[in-house]
Amino acid sequence: MALLALLLLVVGLPHVQLSCHVCEQENDFSCKNVQQCHQADKFCGIITIKIFPRFFMISKQCARWCPVIEEPSQARSKRFILEGPTPFLYVLCCKSNLCNELGPAMDYTVFRQYTGRASEVSRGSASLATFLAFTATIGGLGLP
Repeated sequence: MALLALLLLVVGLPHVQLSCHVCEQENDFSCKNVQQCHQADKFCGIITIKIFPRFFMISKQCARWCPVIEEPSQARSKRFILEGPTPFLYVLCCKSNLCNELGPAMDYTVFRQYTGRASEVSRGSASLATFLAFTATIGGLGLP
């Protein structure tokens, strides 16, 4: 009789769904939007994709599958950063509520191939062109 009561109790308990942050944002991991995942979703995830050298897109989602979790062992979050010729920069999969809130604990210059402002980078070639035009004028070569 006790076994039947235990079975009815377990079957009657509501299934607790996973809660994750579900949002997309450019160049920043701080977006937050708590949502209940579907019953089949077992993971929260963050995927970062490089669009241009100085522009990346962050997507936080509920997921049914995750390729970076090793199922046979104890499920734990697993992070990695790719440095090869692929648009994926960062992937995180985890199984606890709101575990996809934070991004990587690292310097943001890793995500950007070029640091500094665009005006600082282009100023060097503008200065060179001005210098060459000035020396051509001074040298008597003149520009037509």
